[in-house]
Amino acid sequence: TLTVLFTSDMHANVLPFDDVREKPTSGSVAQVATLVARVRDGNPSVVVLDGGDAIQGTPLGYYAIAASGATGVDPTIAAMNLVGYDAAVLGNHEFNFGLDVLRRSLEQSRFRWLAANVSGVGQARLPVAAEVVLKRGAVRVGVLGLTNPNIPRWEVPSHWAGLTFADPVTVAAARIPELRKRADIVIVVLHTG
Repeated sequence: TLTVLFTSDMHANVLPFDDVREKPTSGSVAQVATLVARVRDGNPSVVVLDGGDAIQGTPLGYYAIAASGATGVDPTIAAMNLVGYDAAVLGNHEFNFGLDVLRRSLEQSRFRWLAANVSGVGQARLPVAAEVVLKRGAVRVGVLGLTNPNIPRWEVPSHWAGLTFADPVTVAAARIPELRKRADIVIVVLHTG
């Protein structure tokens, strides 16, 4: 049995606490960690994926990675590393702080970041791939990641300079047949409405 666990739009909620309202809340990477550990305890064949909008969204996240002089550890990435995510897709909010902050955060990941429909990631020095093939026992799981093509309309141009965003459906149609040759199961993770 293969179990796939998926999160999306975590928005830097590392702990189950709302920093703005100063009260406990639900929906955090810490709570995901508890669930993932419980599921893995019963089945080692688990794939853990995130659909994007992970590193932006809380005061903690902002001050740790984007405030003036911030150069340290991204708390969301550190928490996701502890959970043992296998892959994550770039969301539109990953670009909110610009490419330097994004690069610094992604370089801290022990899991792959994916965005098959984004060109120019090599020149931007972003550690982003199109897809990944994971092994779970004898099963090869191909994961294709795609992000929202509207990022250039929503985001400050300097935050995505040098990148181009293709139509995700067109990219998926071209890539899935090739990925199926290398994987027993193909999962497409798309950050979009």
